[in-house]
Amino acid sequence: MKPRRILFPTDFSPASKAAELTACQLAGEFQAELHVVHVLSDFFQMLPKSALSLIVPEQILKQVRTAAEESLAEVPPLTGKETHPVQRAVLEGSVHQTLSNYARDHLIDLIVIGTHGRSGLGHALIGSVAEKVSQYAPCAVLLVPPRSSEAPAS
Repeated sequence: MKPRRILFPTDFSPASKAAELTACQLAGEFQAELHVVHVLSDFFQMLPKSALSLIVPEQILKQVRTAAEESLAEVPPLTGKETHPVQRAVLEGSVHQTLSNYARDHLIDLIVIGTHGRSGLGHALIGSVAEKVSQYAPCAVLLVPPRSSEAPAS
């Protein structure tokens, strides 16, 4: 399989950095179009039920989106030597559903996503976005653990 379009979702965490390196290497090797996206989680899903009556000022949501767009503009840092186009987008909604829909709508061949490496109780309580993406994605998904960006120990 030679991917023509690669999706790299980022939450700007160290775990995403490992996946960023892998996604950029693959995009360069296959001269694939790289889609770099950040999903603003549905704000109301994160609130306790008692807070659902709160109205979030539009200006706060706009500031959050602007900050995400500014951060996304630097991922990956462009060197001028890229042989592949880079598309960037800030999206909103449920992360795994939004990424799956984006992949389907943009005919993505491969999703490269970082894992936070949670296990045990942390994984059970919080769940794994990467795991959900792999379950719902319409294409192949490459899960990159945080340590993959480090040089191997000699």
